[in-house]
Amino acid sequence: METGKPENYPTPSVKSELLQNSVNVLVIEQDSVSLQLLSRLIEKAGYPYALAGSWEDVSEKLHSFLPNVIILGQAQTQLGLQSQVDCLRQESEVEDVKILVIEQHEKISPAGATLLPRPLDWGYVKKILEETTSETIRKTALLINPDTLFNTVLARQFARLGWLVESTPLIQSARSFLENNSVDIIFMETQLGINEIIQVAELEKNVPLFLLATRKLNPQEKLKLSKFHSVIFKQGHFSIRELRDALDSLEH
Repeated sequence: METGKPENYPTPSVKSELLQNSVNVLVIEQDSVSLQLLSRLIEKAGYPYALAGSWEDVSEKLHSFLPNVIILGQAQTQLGLQSQVDCLRQESEVEDVKILVIEQHEKISPAGATLLPRPLDWGYVKKILEETTSETIRKTALLINPDTLFNTVLARQFARLGWLVESTPLIQSARSFLENNSVDIIFMETQLGINEIIQVAELEKNVPLFLLATRKLNPQEKLKLSKFHSVIFKQGHFSIRELRDALDSLEH
């Protein structure tokens, strides 16, 4: 695929791809009626959400969905309410997550969680979600890939991790954007060419450079990249888990 300046159509600008509310909500509830009601309310409010009807679903959802808020209703488990909250808190993905517990028959307020009295006050829940949205410190990722479909999919992955996303298929648009804006991560495909990659990296020398190896880099090209903080992902093995691990490593 040619990546030079197009001759016959306007150069597209950098496109912002962001969910209006990028706070992820995980609902744990075995009652189908309550589950449907909560999912409709959360969807209407514009928040991404995932549903777990059984306790066995919870661990998988925590790893794949990465929630910012958990709403815990009647889970299909023998564990008591406090034990459920304690089990959730033991998961690394739940370290900074808000847990909202819908009041059960025992009417206790478990430690490490916020109790939601019955009947459920959706206005109160929505206020908590809005507060969580405002508290979330978002960083910006710039995606530069000629494959616009991959850009869209990748943008959603970053959004699930709480990032703002700017994307473009063209180097020219990316360079113009970086002249007036700052970002925290640059993600590119190696098929764009080493010279083009270096041109962009030079504009943000202190920003980590994530590269998807859609074309194998030779030793000379790897040497040129060594002066930047670059992370190379193998094509065919790239996943949201690998992306999250790479982002987490930047914090340490």
